[in-house]
Amino acid sequence: MTRLGNKISLCMLALAFLLPVHQLPARAGDKAPDSLSDMGFSYALLSDGSAEIVSGAGTDETLIIPASLGGHPVSAIGEDTFRGCRGIISVTIPDSVRAIGYGAFSGCASLTGVNFSDTLQEIGGCAFAGCASLSAVTLPEGVTAIGESAFAWCDALKRIDLPDGLVSLGEYAFSECVSLTSVTLPERLASIPKGAFYTCESLALARLPQGLTSIGDAAFAMCGALSAVTLPDSLRYIGEAAFESCQSLTAVSLPLGLSTLQNKTFYRCGALQSVSLPLGLVSVGDAAFGECASLRGITLPYGLLFIGDWAFSECGALGDVSFPPGLDTIGTYAFYACCALQTITLPDSLHMIGDGAFYQCPNLLIWCAEGSYAMDYAVRESIQFQTKAWTNP
Repeated sequence: MTRLGNKISLCMLALAFLLPVHQLPARAGDKAPDSLSDMGFSYALLSDGSAEIVSGAGTDETLIIPASLGGHPVSAIGEDTFRGCRGIISVTIPDSVRAIGYGAFSGCASLTGVNFSDTLQEIGGCAFAGCASLSAVTLPEGVTAIGESAFAWCDALKRIDLPDGLVSLGEYAFSECVSLTSVTLPERLASIPKGAFYTCESLALARLPQGLTSIGDAAFAMCGALSAVTLPDSLRYIGEAAFESCQSLTAVSLPLGLSTLQNKTFYRCGALQSVSLPLGLVSVGDAAFGECASLRGITLPYGLLFIGDWAFSECGALGDVSFPPGLDTIGTYAFYACCALQTITLPDSLHMIGDGAFYQCPNLLIWCAEGSYAMDYAVRESIQFQTKAWTNP
């Protein structure tokens, strides 16, 4: 089995256990015990009297889904119905269809275009995963939910038009769409889930909604072409590794209301030169800015209490760091190999500086208060220091 085949199989297995049945119109419990046939399609009747296609006609290059079967309107395309049908080039879905099931067209490697029904509401997990020839998708305005990995591994997908009514986006929905260049997320979408655009390496522009409250783990990780992103004021949470290895990202301004920066949020953003951290930020996670080789300066905001392990490690150009009064903890190897760092002032509020926090900072001079923990640390680590007869407020 190919790598893609393995991925889709794993995706479908996960969906069978993780995704709720109620995402589609009535499922197995509401079907007649035996499938029926008409026009070369097998279908099952749902509790509302409509039909769900379960198999058939997957050998045609041009697949036209019928609006009715056996006198019953077709409202759904079922799970795995056309999975792996490599001969299908185009699909037309009638206005009667409201839902496309899990994996319905997954692995249709020759599929280049889909005409969606205007009444479509839900696209299930892995529905079009691995449709490697699909280059553009325009979804109708009625679509409110896109499932997990629904368009993952669509290698040729360059453009996706998301409807204004979209409120739910599944994890890894567009992951590894390596040709996708831009995306505009609708204003009603409050959350970008885990891995939504993971490894979309051509994604250069992502327009985020103004009401966005959270960005999930690795949501834009490995988006190497992403050069700028505007984070809205409504944002309250950014997940681990959300922008990891966004190698073209040059500047970022974090909004007020963000209190914690998770681990590896901007790890290995090699072009990142400018970062604005908000007042109210209390914690910077482990390796949050690790290996940001172009970062030259950082002002840590008043109210910050905690800097995690490896937080700014190997930021070789970092020469200016302003530490706020009230800071309590600097983690292990937090500023390891920040070779350009020369003079810093550490507040006397510090109660913990981890091992190797400033290891391989060869020209470092620490200013600190006489008798402070920071002075004791400098002595212990054999780092040059100067004392001032003052204490921070």
